[in-house]
This record gives sequence, structure tokens and C-alpha cells, in this order.
Amino acid sequence: MITSRVQPVLLAAFVWLGTYSNSALAHALPGSNLTFYQKNNLLKLSLSFPLEDLVIAAPQFAKFQEIPANQDVPKTQVASLAVYFNEHLQLQHETKPLPYTLDRASVHMAQTHNAGSFMVLQLECSFRTNNEASVFPMRLRYDAVMHEVRTHKAAVYWLPPKDGTPINIARFRYNSRNDDQGGILLQLK
Repeated sequence: MITSRVQPVLLAAFVWLGTYSNSALAHALPGSNLTFYQKNNLLKLSLSFPLEDLVIAAPQFAKFQEIPANQDVPKTQVASLAVYFNEHLQLQHETKPLPYTLDRASVHMAQTHNAGSFMVLQLECSFRTNNEASVFPMRLRYDAVMHEVRTHKAAVYWLPPKDGTPINIARFRYNSRNDDQGGILLQLK
């Protein structure tokens, strides 16, 4: 039987161990960055996120970790990415889904002060729009990676054609209610 004097010490030890293990497992990698821009009458999306997070969310992409930095993902493997993103990325304008193609995927090395060096997967997509004027407002459904890595966040930017300074238009994390509401509303303010 544990004496009443030992119980507080054990409790403190378990709390300390729990705090230590949680901080050791903390997830310091950045989230997804989605940057939309218009080019040649297409709506383009440049999307990047840590490759490690994708492998956690979808282990079938573990082979991507073998691709050297600053290299394109082989076209045969881009097709499997397209299948995954068809389930986790949708953009709507005027209540109609905008069809898109995954044009290119590449792997790059990145570094942050908190996370150190890590690999990033960069995707380039093209959306066909029916409206040559403004594409706003749009609704974005995006839960790639974050459907499994709940600490993963997303930041959405618009890159205006004239000055080229990205404008932050949304930040979010996984929330099943976003899907119930048709996704995240994107609009320029």
C-alpha cells in the first residue's frame, strides 16, 4: 500500500512525465500554404506542406521521402497524389465545383527555426473557371493531411497579378463543421 506521503510525489512524477512526453511529441512543423492566383485565364493554386505530415496522414506516400530535394515527383506517382487530393480538395464558385488538374508536384528542402530542416511537397494545380471576371467569393473544402494530423493548420493566400504581394484571406484547422457549412468562404475584403 502506498503511504500518503508517497502519493503526492508519485502524482508529481506522473504529471512531470506527462508534460515531458507531450512536449517531446509536440508537432512543430508548419501547416499547409495554399496560394491562389490567376494566370492565362486559369485560376492557379500553389500548395505546399511538410512531406512528413502527408506520410502520417497517408502512409502510401512514404516512398516520396526517397525523392531527392528539388526534384519533381515522377508522373506515375503524381497520379496517386491526384486521387488523394480529389478526396481532400474542392473549390466552388457560384455553387458549382471547379474542376482542376494537378499539373506538377515536387519535393523541396525547407527550414524553420523551430522545426529545423524538413522536406516539403509542392503542388501546382489549375482550375477551370466559367467566369473571367472575379473568382470571388469561393468556397474551399480542404482537409488534406489535417484529417489525420489534427495539429495541422492551413493558411490561404491570394496573389494579386499587379503587385505580387500575397494577401492572407483565411486561416483554419480541421473542423468537421466546415464541411457541414460547405467549406471555408474565401473572399477579398
